[in-house]
Amino acid sequence: MKKAKVGAPGVRQGVAKTRPRHTPELRARVLERCDRAGVAVTAADVGLRESMLYAWRKAAMQSWNRSLKTEAICGERFTTRRQARAAVFEYIEIYYNRRRLHQSIGYRTPNEFEAAKLA
Repeated sequence: MKKAKVGAPGVRQGVAKTRPRHTPELRARVLERCDRAGVAVTAADVGLRESMLYAWRKAAMQSWNRSLKTEAICGERFTTRRQARAAVFEYIEIYYNRRRLHQSIGYRTPNEFEAAKLA
């Protein structure tokens, strides 16, 4: 992993910038999806589609991380790793899954959404 230069715009000391790792498996999945959709693919397109797929998956995780940081641990000081883990567990199991409304599932909680699917 190559470290970014300290002092560069937007770079803090100790922060490493990485590029997405394009694996053969990812390439195969992208090509398979393009084939199923009937899309002709060139070599340049494959790299672009891999980047788009990576960005789409990364966006969901970044959104989750933002929610966790701002709603659960913002301003908290933990003296042990156990306390931090307990706070994250409580946020996920008590608040996020049971009470927090999610836009992507019709402003319902995940538990309500799952119950509706089973009914």
